[in-house]
Amino acid sequence: MCGSYGMYGFEPLGGILWIIFLVIIIGVIIRLIRGPRYRGMYHGWHEEKDEAVDILKERYAKGEINKEEFEQKKSDLMK
Repeated sequence: MCGSYGMYGFEPLGGILWIIFLVIIIGVIIRLIRGPRYRGMYHGWHEEKDEAVDILKERYAKGEINKEEFEQKKSDLMK
């Protein structure tokens, strides 16, 4: 006998759990499809530029390059 709770148990909770499960699965699929290309297109370029400027700052701080070289290389990186 089914009773008022439906055939598989408490229906409202089951429905909510299925929706949450489907949202998670869809999110994982989207992340897998867009992951590396999406990050590289939008975020990776800025991160690489910031990393290059950080390295340039370290070289300037160590005295490996002078101020003119630092400014020139920095402006080249920002283009």
